[in-house]
Order: sequence, then structure tokens, then C-alpha cells
Amino acid sequence: MPEDEPQLQQFISRVTKEDLYYRYFSEINEFTHEDLANMTQIDYDREMAFVAVRRIDQTEEILGVTRAISDPDNIDAEFAVLVRSDLKGLGLGRRLMES
Repeated sequence: MPEDEPQLQQFISRVTKEDLYYRYFSEINEFTHEDLANMTQIDYDREMAFVAVRRIDQTEEILGVTRAISDPDNIDAEFAVLVRSDLKGLGLGRRLMES
């Protein structure tokens, strides 16, 4: 959802450049507002995202995201998982894949 953009930006700031490279297969220095908007505004006919969050008091923080995006004819799809770098190795990525 568009209102998730600040949390998404905070999540991305806690992912190393190396982990972003492995996720996007290119060097990413910064995500623009348009990039973040595209990530938070999902076309449910072709995209799905599951987000792992932790709620502390009245705020939520994103811990990891899994996303599937199909091509226009719904034959092939890209599937990706991204977990906050400091939380790797704890099984969160596996749990997101099982979603």
C-alpha cells in the first residue's frame, strides 16, 4: 500500500548493497520515490507480495519481503525474496517462501 513507503525505505536502508545486488542483479545506489511507489502499489492481476513485519507498540517494521510478478500472459513469473541483512540465516526467508 502506498502508505507503506516509509517503512519500505527504512527496510531497504537495512539491506546491504551486496544483498541488494543479489536481489536485483545490478548495483542499486538509491531507490527513487517512483521505485518505492511501484513496490507498494501492486497490480493484483500479475503481482503478489508477502511482507514479514514486527509490531512494536504502535509501529511496524518490515523484516523481509517476498514477491512474485508474472509476465502479461501469465506463463512465466519472477519470484524473489529479500530479508533484512542483519536477520539473514534465521529462517525468515524460508518462511516467506512458504507463504
